[in-house]
Amino acid sequence: MADLTLPTTRSVGPAASSVAASDTYSGDFHAWAFRQAALLREGRRSELDWENLAEEIGDLGTSQRSELVSRLEVLLTHLLKWQFQPERRGRSWSQTIAEQRDRIGRLKR
Repeated sequence: MADLTLPTTRSVGPAASSVAASDTYSGDFHAWAFRQAALLREGRRSELDWENLAEEIGDLGTSQRSELVSRLEVLLTHLLKWQFQPERRGRSWSQTIAEQRDRIGRLKR
């Protein structure tokens, strides 16, 4: 008959939660993120995966800045087209301008 026991954590001792958290981070990011949020809310700082949390927070800031720059570039391009190519104005350009303004507003919140 097959062994149906669940695997246990690979490490023993104080570093076990760190190894388990790190394993979850690389294996199931979604579960890791929700676990970290729960630990933060509960004030269980010693169980947090600090190294990966710091990396994710840094990446988030970089990602948001890149998105903002990209959206500003698209907005500026379409505003220049709108101003200097009036004969080619269309619904598509006005929709793009409105959409980029909306998304930029959301990023600033």
